[in-house]
Amino acid sequence: MRSVFYWRILIVSIIALLLANVVLLAAYTYVGKNTYISIEMANLEPEAEVTRQIYEEYKNGYMNEDAFQRLIEKQTVSSESAILIADALGKILIVRNVGSTVEVQDFGEYYRAEVQNVLRGQTVENNNLELLNGETAVSVGIPVRDTEGNVTGVILIIKQIKRIQSAFNQLNNVLTGTILAILPVVMILVAVSTNRVSKPLHDMSNAAIEMSKGRFDVRANERASGEIGILARALNTLCDNLSQTIYQLQSEKRQLNQLLSSFADGVAAIDNIGCLTHYNPALMKMFGAVEVKVPMDLVPDASIWELFRSVYESREPASLHYSLPNDRALWITIVPVMDEEDECTGVVGLFKDVTDLERLEKTRRDYVANVSHELRTPLTAVRGLLEPLSDGMIQDEETRQRYYRIMLREVVRLSRLLRICWSFRVCSPARNIWNCRRSTCRSFCRIPGRTI
Repeated sequence: MRSVFYWRILIVSIIALLLANVVLLAAYTYVGKNTYISIEMANLEPEAEVTRQIYEEYKNGYMNEDAFQRLIEKQTVSSESAILIADALGKILIVRNVGSTVEVQDFGEYYRAEVQNVLRGQTVENNNLELLNGETAVSVGIPVRDTEGNVTGVILIIKQIKRIQSAFNQLNNVLTGTILAILPVVMILVAVSTNRVSKPLHDMSNAAIEMSKGRFDVRANERASGEIGILARALNTLCDNLSQTIYQLQSEKRQLNQLLSSFADGVAAIDNIGCLTHYNPALMKMFGAVEVKVPMDLVPDASIWELFRSVYESREPASLHYSLPNDRALWITIVPVMDEEDECTGVVGLFKDVTDLERLEKTRRDYVANVSHELRTPLTAVRGLLEPLSDGMIQDEETRQRYYRIMLREVVRLSRLLRICWSFRVCSPARNIWNCRRSTCRSFCRIPGRTI
């Protein structure tokens, strides 16, 4: 199937060729006719001069009448003109119109006026002579002189325009036929040349379409000469670079997806127009999402996405404590994603399930309260025994020893409680709620060659 470019070039070339031929024929018809008449006018004067020489030979007795008549008739036939010869009084002596249909009665006033001008010694030319029969003609008149230079006669050569037009039409028909004969050949050559020009472009167009579909193994023909070959090589180079870039991006995307899938915490990212670009299965599990097409399918709470939008507009991180059904709690941290030019390109949200941490924290608080209560009991007992001893109120040695034993027992009990508290501190994790900064999120979200 030919390309649209091929047909456009071909149609434009054919139209231009036809217009050029029409303009050429019109110009030739308009200018060529006048030029042809001018050429005929230029040829009539030498013919008149030859006729004058023949007439002088005849008049001086160097040629008999039969030879003179034959020569005059041959000249009129060859030139398709009429020859008139008059004496010094303007009387017509000889008329020969074998090669023409002009008659003497067709001349009218022209004959007398032109003869008088020639008898005055002038050479007369007329390229638009109107005859009485309605035709137009061209004419040339020259004087006949004797040896002393006196005008003794007139020679007029008249040629009808229709004779010139007939010859011109024959030449015009030949030219038209030649153009019509050459035109198909030229059209074929134009079609072949257009095909040679458009085919590489059509092939490159098909290659570009295949590249846009993800087929980077196609290649344009680089063997074409000139700019088309350069364009094909540039397209192939672009395809190679694009293939490598797409492969790297796909590899990096797979790595990023694997990284996000390995997170126990939820991750969601949107771009500058609010469309989801990344999310992981952990976040889908948190909110029970099955099929995700828009952000509300992932997290069915408009307030969270409004917070995403406000972070994008303000470019300041934000945090939120969010409660889920079944007494589950999330700590959401939302930060903007900035590019190298410090322009915000999107927002990333980290969803941390802190249910177990909050439960553990509550257990810790309860345990610390109980331990505090238990610590106050031995301390109170020890204090109650130390105060009488320090005031010297206990004089009996046996009672003093009993007090010492009680204090020792309470101190041992206090030491045991402290060891238990220390063991609990070492074994229990600290509160681990993410407090991400923008730079941390950028370093987390950035992959080589791309930032989510």
